[in-house]
Amino acid sequence: MHRRRFFSQEEAENSVYWALRDGYRLIDTARIYRNEAGVGRGIQRAVDEGFVTREEIFVTTKMWTDDYDDGAAAVDASLDRLGLDYIDLMILHHSQPENDVEAYQAMEQAVADGKLRTIGLSNYYEPEDFDRLVHATTILPALIQNETHPYHQSMGMKEHIAQYGTVMESWFPLGGRRNT
Repeated sequence: MHRRRFFSQEEAENSVYWALRDGYRLIDTARIYRNEAGVGRGIQRAVDEGFVTREEIFVTTKMWTDDYDDGAAAVDASLDRLGLDYIDLMILHHSQPENDVEAYQAMEQAVADGKLRTIGLSNYYEPEDFDRLVHATTILPALIQNETHPYHQSMGMKEHIAQYGTVMESWFPLGGRRNT
């Protein structure tokens, strides 16, 4: 059985710090990765040393399904763990029809409150599932982050979301599971 290895907070801090020092400007994390605190410390260290400003960094994090019942608290908890005043992009990590609309609405309120700059989705693979959420909310998802790669190009979904102005961002872009 394969067990997922998570980076320690120290590894996350150092990875983010050195990535920013080397010119990276997009940081993508998630509550479920268990590294938001380390990511935040790496960002703060880089900002404190003066080779990057917070405004030059684009920080993405994701709300995990266990947090959908209290999305407002989940947003605040991510902000606290990251040590940031705002998050550039927060994404719902997975489709969960029983409560993802309410979680998304909490993210919409966080946009209105200045806590989030923009919002999106991840792991929504069917047009009907995407539409279900979009038709129940007011802010269109800026992006959808799905597994896409040469073996799973998701052309139908890309075409579907284009009508909303939503773009697809890939995770696992070089091959995916069982295609390494």
